[in-house]
Amino acid sequence: MANIPSDPPSRGLKDKVAIVTGAGCAGDSIGNGRAISIMLADEGCNVLCLDLNLEWASKTAEMASSKPSRGTVIPIRSDVTSASDCEAAVNLALSKFGRLDILINNVGIGGAAGTAVDVDMEAWAEGLAINMLYTPMVYAKGMSEEAREARKKRSLLGTEGNGWDCACAVVFLASNHARWITGAILPVDAGATAAVGIGMPKSASVNG
Repeated sequence: MANIPSDPPSRGLKDKVAIVTGAGCAGDSIGNGRAISIMLADEGCNVLCLDLNLEWASKTAEMASSKPSRGTVIPIRSDVTSASDCEAAVNLALSKFGRLDILINNVGIGGAAGTAVDVDMEAWAEGLAINMLYTPMVYAKGMSEEAREARKKRSLLGTEGNGWDCACAVVFLASNHARWITGAILPVDAGATAAVGIGMPKSASVNG
């Protein structure tokens, strides 16, 4: 093949513009949305941090802007189930930066517990309305020690992930390094979904 450069490609995220939903997190904790926002900003990407809790989103923006040469980070209180809130966030990105390149649908809830027979349909509908992207580690916080240990054992690596693991995958997929990857599902769960979950307590499941 002709005209292939000899230098490896850059990630190409500098000056791009991203919206990250669910970007807030309590205190100084590093949740998925916060980690993603910080890593994108560290690549020179401009980031709009959306969260229902403006204080949490503002803390993420503060952390993401804590080093020089990072992108501009803007916290926004936003409800992803509100069409007007979503439209306002997009309009802000376009008015402020003149473009929008990346949308990280990180916000999510555990969803309704139960089976297809006895599930609470109202709770199921709420989960469907809110959840745009599922990552297993969203549900790690707040588990009992028994459930946490069960998930570790289910993992092929025997470890528990954190927000940075998800952020690394997201930044890779949003970058030029993944330009030939499309239509693929990338589980970020240390192999948990590839393992057979036998003998796990109910609380260790996603919707337990």
